[in-house]
Amino acid sequence: MVSYKIPQDFRHATAFVASIHQEAGATLSPPNPAPWSLPDPITLEDILSAIPLPRPAFTNPPAKARPCILVVDDDDFAFDLLEDTFSKEYEVLFATDGLTALQIASERTPELILLDVVMPSIDGYEVCRRLKAQHATRDIPVIFLSGLSNMLSETTGLELGAVDYITKPINASAVKVKARNQIQFRRAFDSLVRGAHLEKELRDDLLAVLELKSRDQPVN
Repeated sequence: MVSYKIPQDFRHATAFVASIHQEAGATLSPPNPAPWSLPDPITLEDILSAIPLPRPAFTNPPAKARPCILVVDDDDFAFDLLEDTFSKEYEVLFATDGLTALQIASERTPELILLDVVMPSIDGYEVCRRLKAQHATRDIPVIFLSGLSNMLSETTGLELGAVDYITKPINASAVKVKARNQIQFRRAFDSLVRGAHLEKELRDDLLAVLELKSRDQPVN
């Protein structure tokens, strides 16, 4: 009987142990052919393709108790409407000008920004442009909420990287659904990125181990 002892931390193992036990008077016979075979000569890529790696087991970071939304608008009516719409299910941050919005976005990294276009100091287009230029904020979805209903204004906002452009007067129910969809999509995308990154790390580690073993070098 042949048994194999494989260390739990196989990625950092330096050796695998195989032991053979033979009863008195018994003879050893060749094992049954493997159900699959590797080409001869084989490469490390062949080995990797033949070894079914386990699916990455990773734990998603705990989700925030409530998604965080930043509302940027200098109109009191829009403020009140959006607060009533989102405050029960979301943490809602407010800014009445573009510079304050940029500061809050950098410090809190909300999951979504609802952004007006016409504001004091700098307009919403410039706010969006600066958000997309910064590494910490460039992936935050931006939805424009604007009284500018012409095609050029909408096109400009979308070309700057906004995911949607909604004209005023605001349909609160539609805004809420679109906001929820964007947040769910972003969370799902982030989860896929984390999974793909971890799987790549596992494969890279295994390839490095096999490369060192093929050169008879110790594995750190």
